[in-house]
Amino acid sequence: MVYLASSSSIPPPFPWATNKRGTIQSLENLESKQITTITGEVQCRHCEKVYQVSYNLRERFSEVENVFVTRKKGLRERAHPVWTNPEPVRCELCGRDKAVKPVIADRKSQINWLFLLLGQTLGYCTLEQLRNFCKHSKSPRTGAKDRVLYST
Repeated sequence: MVYLASSSSIPPPFPWATNKRGTIQSLENLESKQITTITGEVQCRHCEKVYQVSYNLRERFSEVENVFVTRKKGLRERAHPVWTNPEPVRCELCGRDKAVKPVIADRKSQINWLFLLLGQTLGYCTLEQLRNFCKHSKSPRTGAKDRVLYST
């Protein structure tokens, strides 16, 4: 299949994704579809193996929500430093610390945005990828990466 680059409608790349670029389903909608686990790929920079990591949707969403609730005033429309420079985690396969990062698709329409949000690893995205998400979510943003990441 060939899709026009300018088309805002795409085949959903994940069960939790929508057919609209830059749109993530609500928590209630995901739970009504009995989607409780969000999965994505990560890669170790030492052993170079790629494997899947799963997050409990409700638990991880609460963690992300807590960052906003407790720190919103101090953020001043800038992403929290932990989000702009996420720390790589320990590899489950080789055991090396600070070795694993999420695999981010080359095609922007195939990026697993919800997995990155729940893992608090959106900071691994390039400024271009973040701006593209904001553009399609109807909140175009320019400026420094921490401000665009906050808008994402």
